[in-house]
Amino acid sequence: MSLNKEKIAVIDIGSNSIRLVIFDRFARYPYSLFNERVTCKLGMNLDSTGILEQKNIELSLNTLRRFSKIINNIKPDNLIVIGTAALRRASNSSDFLIHAEKILNYQIRILSGEEEAKLVANGLMANIPKANGIIGDLGGGSFELIKVEAGIIKDLKSFDFGHLNEIDIKLIKNAFKELNWNNDGSQNFFYGVGGSFRALGTIFKSKNKYPIEPLHGLIMPIRPTKNLIKKIISSEGSTKYLPSYRRESMPNAVKIINEVLKYTNSKQIYVSGTSVRDGVVLESLKQSLKKEDPLIVTSKQIAKGKVRFRGLSTSLFDLLKPFKAYFKDKEMERLIKSICLLADISWDEHPSSRAILALEKILSLPINSVTHDERAWLAMAIYHRYARQMQIQKMPYNFSSILSKKRRNSSIIIGLALKFLMTFCAGIPKLLKNIKIKIKDDYLIVEFKNSSNDLYADHLKNRLENLASVMNKNLKIKI
Repeated sequence: MSLNKEKIAVIDIGSNSIRLVIFDRFARYPYSLFNERVTCKLGMNLDSTGILEQKNIELSLNTLRRFSKIINNIKPDNLIVIGTAALRRASNSSDFLIHAEKILNYQIRILSGEEEAKLVANGLMANIPKANGIIGDLGGGSFELIKVEAGIIKDLKSFDFGHLNEIDIKLIKNAFKELNWNNDGSQNFFYGVGGSFRALGTIFKSKNKYPIEPLHGLIMPIRPTKNLIKKIISSEGSTKYLPSYRRESMPNAVKIINEVLKYTNSKQIYVSGTSVRDGVVLESLKQSLKKEDPLIVTSKQIAKGKVRFRGLSTSLFDLLKPFKAYFKDKEMERLIKSICLLADISWDEHPSSRAILALEKILSLPINSVTHDERAWLAMAIYHRYARQMQIQKMPYNFSSILSKKRRNSSIIIGLALKFLMTFCAGIPKLLKNIKIKIKDDYLIVEFKNSSNDLYADHLKNRLENLASVMNKNLKIKI
């Protein structure tokens, strides 16, 4: 399938809900222009009746009429419509499809269980290219499990467990036993895709006073997660933090999650905000684009229109290379590249508000290629890049539950280094050619070339002293 590089509309007709997402442009990471979900419960009672119930058909068709009207007015360049478990299992799905396709004036693609599993995996790995573990997508009518190693699908299975309101736990246990996958726990991560995992993450966050709002990238340790699941099953775990449509199905959903966690022996659950829709949209991407780091690509897209002078991020990154070696963290290069791209993100805000607004932008940006650890690191770095001295003393967010002291320190160091560099060059890349940074033994060495004498000022020295102090280094300035 070949897609135009403009607006794309995707309608996902699931067993529990129907969703319309319109992406405003087609790129390595497309942005959502419009996103609406309607609970239609097409798959309700399907296991016992074998058919789609008339009242749910009518609600679904009315939803598609609304979506069709929205699409016709937004006029996207491409439309993709997919159907999943309920439409592939119901004996009367063809009757529904005739009416639905007439409303949309478009042929609906019914995904097989295997197709759905592959698209779910590819959607996740478009954002986490080196995913290693088990991916699980719990929808309203099916459960897809995909085993991945270093971003490659090794095995997959789609289970038709029925609607979440009518599960058979014995059937589920037996189904997992028959998989015969190597489940020694070496995969470590279980990547949870779908609304049930996001709902579990919502409850987890509410009980732990969590500082980051987006669910994607939340990593839940297995022991407290299993304890939370037990409480939800026994009705002791509060579901008041969930939307009403999710509360009813949540106890049964976590029963399935509990069994799959027992089977996989995973050590952590990674809550993903991706879906089968990501896989559908991104399946036509050129291979060369798929190889690009989604964080860097997304950071470039975000920075577009915010950066005052072209070439700034490259010049900043070149000067910060000594810090990459200093931290000896394999992820550091990627994070430094990203923060250099985002360094000008709040230049046009009021000086007193820049730091907090930049931090909150990073915490809320639609980036699906970072863990919460990485998002918090970027947020702390951008805060210190903009913060005044008094603001540094009263950091508005506490990330100690997410970032180790060492990680927090590295973020502050990069932020203060950016603050010095951006002040020195006034955002003008070519002026950065007049400076060189070295980290050697107990010294932070900053060399100003002869041509930069007129640019040097006392307040720059103060910023360098702050930076050296955080690094526990002596400052050596060469002019």
